[in-house]
Amino acid sequence: MLKRILSALFKGRAVDVPNTDQIQEGTARGVTVGDLAAGGTRVLLCRVDGALHAIDSLCPHEGGRLETGDLVEGRLARCPLHGYLFDPRNGAVKRGACAGAKTYRVAEQGSTATFWIG
Repeated sequence: MLKRILSALFKGRAVDVPNTDQIQEGTARGVTVGDLAAGGTRVLLCRVDGALHAIDSLCPHEGGRLETGDLVEGRLARCPLHGYLFDPRNGAVKRGACAGAKTYRVAEQGSTATFWIG
């Protein structure tokens, strides 16, 4: 019940992240919104082709957390449990047998990015 309440609280919420200009091409940085144990969300901000993209870090296969740091081939987020690969631009699974990962709308202005949960 608490998980549903917290999830509803964060839905549609804008989250500002400072210093995103430090996320280099082909890398990912994790951002946690709320308490993960109580329904919070962890998002990876990934820079691909010069643009910042936001993808849910929770792998839809078995709940592993997509890795921060270097992206595979500078383009793909990886789940360490089974090596599944996801395109952070659209959440599509590129290697693996599961549904795509959830993505979030993101806008970057200067050194700050905003993404919307919902």
